Amino acid sequence: MAIILYFLSTISFLGAQSHDSLPRKSSSHTNHLPQNLTTSSVMNGPPKVAVRTMAEWEEVEYLLVSWTQYPNTLREIVRYAREVCKVLIICGDSVSVKAFLVAGRVRTKGVSFIHAYPNSVWIRDYGPQSVYMNEVDSLALVDWIYNRARVRDDQLSEIIATHTSLKLFTTTQSPYELINIGGNFLTDGMGTAFSSQLVLRENKLEGLYSSSSKNEAEIDRIMQTYMGIERYLKMPMLPYDRIHHIDMHLKLLDEETLLIGQYPEGVADGPHIERNFQELLANEYSSFGSPYRVIRIPMPSHEGFYPDAKWVNYRTYTNAVLINRLVLVPQYECSEDSLALEVYRNALPGYKIIGVDVSQLIQSGGALHCVTQTIGVRDPLRIIHQPIRAFFPETSHAKISAMLAHVSGISQARVFYKTTENPVFSPADMQQVDPFKGIWEAYIPLPHSPDQLLYYIEATSYSGKIQRRPMSAPKGYWRVRVGGDVDRR
Repeated sequence: MAIILYFLSTISFLGAQSHDSLPRKSSSHTNHLPQNLTTSSVMNGPPKVAVRTMAEWEEVEYLLVSWTQYPNTLREIVRYAREVCKVLIICGDSVSVKAFLVAGRVRTKGVSFIHAYPNSVWIRDYGPQSVYMNEVDSLALVDWIYNRARVRDDQLSEIIATHTSLKLFTTTQSPYELINIGGNFLTDGMGTAFSSQLVLRENKLEGLYSSSSKNEAEIDRIMQTYMGIERYLKMPMLPYDRIHHIDMHLKLLDEETLLIGQYPEGVADGPHIERNFQELLANEYSSFGSPYRVIRIPMPSHEGFYPDAKWVNYRTYTNAVLINRLVLVPQYECSEDSLALEVYRNALPGYKIIGVDVSQLIQSGGALHCVTQTIGVRDPLRIIHQPIRAFFPETSHAKISAMLAHVSGISQARVFYKTTENPVFSPADMQQVDPFKGIWEAYIPLPHSPDQLLYYIEATSYSGKIQRRPMSAPKGYWRVRVGGDVDRR
């Protein structure tokens, strides 16, 4: 994996912020593109085969960051993320960046640099989206029209595609013009995506960022064609969230688990968030066809105040970033911080959960998810599994089923299981029962007494790649109470 950091200043950034570092809601018309920018990787028109957009919990190769501001926060991102990925810093002055990292005792082994000049730090919004041709085949990138007049930011995806030698499909030409931002887009990797209705409003503004307007049906067709989104759920916008980005109060933890920000009763956007999700839960199901599982996480206050007052920052813990087995969680030096970390530890067992202070960053309208973007690996081994909800005492064995896929094919798959009283996992071979859909199954014995069953899935491709689900296994696994519901531990 690699972290891609963009550094704007050509002078030392250790003292002051760059004049091009902008709040998320601001605009800049500055147009200073790199002289060596090529567009050989840019594809005219949509992909010619079926595509699938990667979910955030899938395997990541690159983490992208635009380093135009808040160097202390970005350095902490690098400190922990470089442990699980390669680092690529795109900057105007690699000497200054290296010096700043080394001064903070961040190792630079595996860190590389290229030059570019973004307008702002918000690469989640304008960075490229990862898609796979035919589920797990070749990796490509998709770039939308950015909803800010920041030309250098909007061109950044082309620089990334050129550097990584990946194809880039852009929604910039008629009839496929589409305005969207990454902070207002979350997907489960199975064709379902979430946004606020900001995407509807901005694509009606003909002439502001594009030359045509789009209705909802046209937007949905473009998202399906370019990204394989079959169900695009759009939530009503919130009155106190000035940017209306859904990552400020929602995070998808897996295909059927929603982490939802929660305010005290009757406070700020709390009633609106609750109404939106109650309607969603009553009418929509996960891509497995099951009801969504909901985990609540507090929306932190600022010295006891919430953003129903205009001067209060919109603090959030859902604005975290997943990088393989690492989760970086926003921290604000407030009483709710420790509870937020505990919520993530319980929800994502076995993952390394690290808090990063964003007290200064949040003043510009975003947190960790906002200043990072990810690109997936080029050879994903995909494991899709719906954890068993209940084992009933009258059955002696439980069937474990999963969809497995790799471009070279799957050579072996196993379920590793144990009880809470047994410290050693035992393997059970899985058999392919549907080659066309890639379905594999295994039967594992249930404990005879009221005990808890723990398990995870491991698959190996013909090329030798090994992947596990949960990705944090064997430290993380699914825990099943016999006769009860499954929990993540």
